[in-house]
Amino acid sequence: KQSERLEIYKEYAEKLIDKGDAYYCFLSKEEIDAMRKKAQEEKRTFIFRSPYRDTPINESRERIAKGDKYVIRQKLPDNYVVVFDDPVQGTMSFNTNDIDETVLLKSDGFPTYHLAVVVDDHLMEVSHVFRGVEWLPSVPKHVLLYKSFDFTMPVIAHLPVILDPDGGKLSKRKG
Repeated sequence: KQSERLEIYKEYAEKLIDKGDAYYCFLSKEEIDAMRKKAQEEKRTFIFRSPYRDTPINESRERIAKGDKYVIRQKLPDNYVVVFDDPVQGTMSFNTNDIDETVLLKSDGFPTYHLAVVVDDHLMEVSHVFRGVEWLPSVPKHVLLYKSFDFTMPVIAHLPVILDPDGGKLSKRKG
């Protein structure tokens, strides 16, 4: 259970911080909503980049020691093209300038899917992953995490969505 592995995820998130591939972010939901609203008003696509992404680690850790709430976010390289070969979908490329810097470890200490899946697949020696095509936008984030950790990446295939008899997405939570 993820709830029994929180220290493992925190350890890996901190490794990313130390390597410069993640950072502590202190923005509130309201501040992020305001950033998103401003982008919408300016009729531009909102791609999240935190003003805290380049804050020195010691300054961030001082804030944490004082009790400031934070999340750990993935720090993406600027204008980097991630190329990914999917056995089902083919070769794809993603520019990091078009990707949000996602939360990896939430303020409550729980990992998001992005961190947990990469760490768990590595520790459990998963060799092949089959996901729904709706997870394709996560590929560059995961590829960069595997690279940051120097993990061997499993073969990841993205399959078309399977529909239930009523035409909705078939899932383990439904039916």
